[in-house]
Amino acid sequence: NVLLHKVGFQVDNFAHILTPPALPGSQLGAVHSLSLSWKNWTVEIAESPIGSPLFKSLDEQGGYALTHFGVLTRTDGVLFGAQDAHRALRTIVALLSFAQGGACGMPIEWGLNREGAVIWKHFGSAVVDPWKFRAGWFDQHHPRALCDLIAPFAALYEDDSQREAFELALFWYRQCNLRAGGMEGAIILGHAALELLGALILVNQHAVISAKQYDGLPAGLKIDRLLNTLTGQILIPDHLAALKTFAMNNHWQSIGTALAELRHGFVHANKKRRSVVLLSDRFVRFQAWQMTLWLIELALLRLLAYNGEYRNRLTAKNVGDVGPVPWRSRT
Repeated sequence: NVLLHKVGFQVDNFAHILTPPALPGSQLGAVHSLSLSWKNWTVEIAESPIGSPLFKSLDEQGGYALTHFGVLTRTDGVLFGAQDAHRALRTIVALLSFAQGGACGMPIEWGLNREGAVIWKHFGSAVVDPWKFRAGWFDQHHPRALCDLIAPFAALYEDDSQREAFELALFWYRQCNLRAGGMEGAIILGHAALELLGALILVNQHAVISAKQYDGLPAGLKIDRLLNTLTGQILIPDHLAALKTFAMNNHWQSIGTALAELRHGFVHANKKRRSVVLLSDRFVRFQAWQMTLWLIELALLRLLAYNGEYRNRLTAKNVGDVGPVPWRSRT
C-alpha cells in the first residue's frame, strides 16, 4: 500500500553505451545513456561512474557488475504503488536483456516519497547471465533504438494474452545466443523460436495464413514463409560460403530447408539424418547458428513494428555499422 514518487534502481550486466544521446534536464546528474518513455512512465538510465574501466574489466574477466543505475518516475507526477513500479521495471529489464543478448538483472530497487525519503526497498533478481560481449542486433553507438522500441515492447510484455508467447520467444532467443547445449543445442532452440515467431507474425500479426495452415507446413517452409515476409529473400547468401556449399551438396534449395534439415539431424535418431549432420563441419554449424540468430532478431524486431536501424550480425564488420531493417526498403 506504499505510494511512491520515484524509484531508483541498479542494473547488472547491461551494455557499455559508446555514444550516449544528450538528455538535457535529467534527474541523475550524470552522463546519461538513454531515456525511455511509455504510457505514463519515464525511465532514465546512466552508466556507472566508473565507466570504461569497469567495462574493460568485464571484457577481460567476465562475471558480474553493477553497470548502470537509474530512476523511474511518472510523467504526470501522480504517486504510484510499489507493485506497479516493480512491473514497469521488469519490462525495462526484459528490453535491456533483449538488447544485450543475455539476461540483465535489477537486484536493487528503492522507492522515495515526495520529500526524498526512502520508504520502500526491494532486493533480488532473476538469473543474470555472465558478462560476455555479444555482437547482435543492438549497436552501442545507436542506443536510441531502445527509445523507439520501449512502447511496443511494453505493449506486448504487459498484455496478458500475448506475454507468455513473447517471453518464450525472448527466452529461446537468449538461450540460442548463449549457445545453450552447445552449437547443436543452440540451433535446436533457435528453430523453436523461429516456429513460434512465424506463428506470431504470419498468423496473428499479418493474418496471411491461418493457424491450421501454418501448423500443417513443413518446418523448412515455415521458416521460408517467415523469411520472405521479413526480407523477400530465401536463398543462402554467398558470403555464408560453408553453409551454402553444404546445402547445395545436399540439394537444399533454401535457407529454411537448410536450417530445418540440420535441426532434424540433431534431434531425430534415424541413421540417414545423423549421417548428414555428422558431415557438417564447425563452419557450417557456426554459420547456421548465426543465420538462425539473425532471423530471430529480425522476427522480434518485426513483431515490435520496428522500422529503424539495426546491426546485421551477418554483414556488420565493426561496432557502429548499422543499416535499415529490410522491410523498410520494401514498403
